[in-house]
Amino acid sequence: MFAYMLNRLLWWLASGLLVLLAVYALAFYGAGDPIKLIFLRAPGDVAYDPAKIEAIRDQAGLNRPFIVQFASYIWNLLHGNFGNS
Repeated sequence: MFAYMLNRLLWWLASGLLVLLAVYALAFYGAGDPIKLIFLRAPGDVAYDPAKIEAIRDQAGLNRPFIVQFASYIWNLLHGNFGNS
């Protein structure tokens, strides 16, 4: 019985991690550049300073590779930090 419960728990954790990975990948690759979206005034009109954009992107951790950002996301979820709203 213990082996069955452990097997079910491991499958639950693995499937949950795959769902988190899929959702994070969709948000990462589908949303566009979130920093440029902040500065977007009108369609096709972007007023921003490239140095400032790069500094904000670095501060937010968006320059890091996908897998590092995903690991940080999981770490924050496990510690109860669900981000800013």
